[in-house]
Amino acid sequence: WIKQIKCLFALPQANMRAMKDLPIGIIILFMCSYIQLAASSEIKLTNQQQLTETQIFFERATTQAARCETWAVEYDGKCYGVIDRSPYDSKVQECQSQRQALPQGYRLAKYSAEVQQNVVRQHPFSTWRIVYANGDTYGTGNAGCGRCSCGNCNIADNLVEENRTYNVGSCSAWAKVFVVRDLPQAVQVWGVNTRGVVYHRPADGSGSWVQSGTAAPSGTINHVSVAGAMRWAVNSAGNIFKSSVSSGATWTTVDGSLKQLDAGTSEVWGVNTNGDIYYRPVDGSGSWVPSGTAGLSGKVVHVTVGNGWVWSVNSAGNIFKSSVSNKDSWTTVDGSLKQIDAGNFEVWGVNSGGHIYYRPVDGSGSWVHSGTAGLSGKVTYVSVGSGLIWAVTDAGEIFMSHASSMGAWMKVDGALRQVDVSTPVQASYASYFFPAYATGDQIQNLEIQPGTFDFTIDMTVTPSKLSYGILAAMDRAGDGTRQFRLETFASGRVAFANAGISESNGNAWGDPSGYSSDLVTPTAVLSVGTATRITVNRQGAAFKLFVNGAQVDSYMGSSVTQLTASSDSKPFRIGSRLPGIADPFQGQITAASFTYAVTMQATTTTTSTHTPTMTSTLSMTSTLTTAQASYSFPAYATGD
Repeated sequence: WIKQIKCLFALPQANMRAMKDLPIGIIILFMCSYIQLAASSEIKLTNQQQLTETQIFFERATTQAARCETWAVEYDGKCYGVIDRSPYDSKVQECQSQRQALPQGYRLAKYSAEVQQNVVRQHPFSTWRIVYANGDTYGTGNAGCGRCSCGNCNIADNLVEENRTYNVGSCSAWAKVFVVRDLPQAVQVWGVNTRGVVYHRPADGSGSWVQSGTAAPSGTINHVSVAGAMRWAVNSAGNIFKSSVSSGATWTTVDGSLKQLDAGTSEVWGVNTNGDIYYRPVDGSGSWVPSGTAGLSGKVVHVTVGNGWVWSVNSAGNIFKSSVSNKDSWTTVDGSLKQIDAGNFEVWGVNSGGHIYYRPVDGSGSWVHSGTAGLSGKVTYVSVGSGLIWAVTDAGEIFMSHASSMGAWMKVDGALRQVDVSTPVQASYASYFFPAYATGDQIQNLEIQPGTFDFTIDMTVTPSKLSYGILAAMDRAGDGTRQFRLETFASGRVAFANAGISESNGNAWGDPSGYSSDLVTPTAVLSVGTATRITVNRQGAAFKLFVNGAQVDSYMGSSVTQLTASSDSKPFRIGSRLPGIADPFQGQITAASFTYAVTMQATTTTTSTHTPTMTSTLSMTSTLTTAQASYSFPAYATGD
């Protein structure tokens, strides 16, 4: 933990080059009383805000990503612009001259009257017209709505796509393709005190508590939960309320009666005084649906939803879990807890003695007792989100910790009886697509830096020869500094290696020296001439390996590993690694992509009205992210 930082001083690169010839004793360390990290992302640290290096990295990345580029304009939590990145406020009048790839993190913008009125009509976007995702063309605010009165120009099918690049169909009427990306939402912690007043603040512990408006729902609020832009609460009488976070204190009453609830990215779950569990869409649409009870026992008192899993505990402390995709069946989990909270990677809980435990959110592994350094009193409630852990005691004292701090806690000002770390709807920062690879090609990207972010690497590989080779890597042979590689062995197995994953040696099926990462396919999955889809996904400290959409192995690290740093000068490679073109994959690699912040789930089976039963080859879900979901389907034959 960083207890005190006086100053960081950054010398221009030219000065650093000039200093390299000076005697080492001339180099001076500068100390001052304040700290400012790059002008684009300022973070101030005080003794009360003892942030870990991991937290600092997270905050800087969030701050940088939360601003629109200079060519885009912000509206309602999104950035809008034209695909060729011409300035949104430029009054130049031109047509898009060639096909363009989507800018990092952007997608085609869908038409809505609100966006047309409040964004397109208000700015010139360097063209007379823009083209939406459906191919329809609308006038911009250029020259005071000089074309189509800023409305529909009645030019349809005006969007052309080829190999993931886009252009307007014709420049007979000047236009450009319109794109959009979501801004990441700041992670907040929400809580309610003994008087039923709701407060929130940044989940990293910075800032101060802010009261959530003055027009509170009727009755005394005793529980609050927030996911994305939706806020939910229940009062002591069991009444249910919801509100958009952006709408301040404007609450709406929701039908039904619950004593506790938990909001997830797509659904809100709750339990009533009878111990019955219900769920509905997190935006409040639809109606409450009762969960199945198979496998449950006793009276449920608490329920929580995380990344693909629902957890509950009953009045006797028994623990149960269920898959979000199979809400009618529950499985008993070992241990005893009185309160539980599921996050993206882990589920945390507290027992009757006030001790905190956690384990992977899918229930694998075993319960691990959290450290108690800095904690005092008897913990009664714990909440997890984005690697940040918050807890309150029976005396109302508040504490926070970071998942990578190994159980070190910091006391926070204020007094609460319940806390909830919000589940942010984070934007996918960037998606990168690569051309087809053939043996010996050098295909690389210098922008990609996985760092500590979540990511997915996906590709289809067809070996011409089974041998040791690299599928994807940021690695230099003989240099173990912050590296990773997705590699194949002569045995036909595939492994993903980095410093955060343990390895073993003496493996006849491993690399030429017998080594292999412990994240590896259990058997051979590659064969000469056969196309196989390989996918690796990281979510926090959790890694998963997929073959043709089915999960074949996973690995849970002790902390989130920083995989790369730009100063390492290692490009992201497809089919080889440094130096030169080392260890090239023998064969072809197609449809290769790297995407930040996309999570994966194992293959699901969907039965059609005809035989045979079809299984989707891959499911990429947008859990905790607004990245567009992609679904791949098997071959179709008549009647399937």
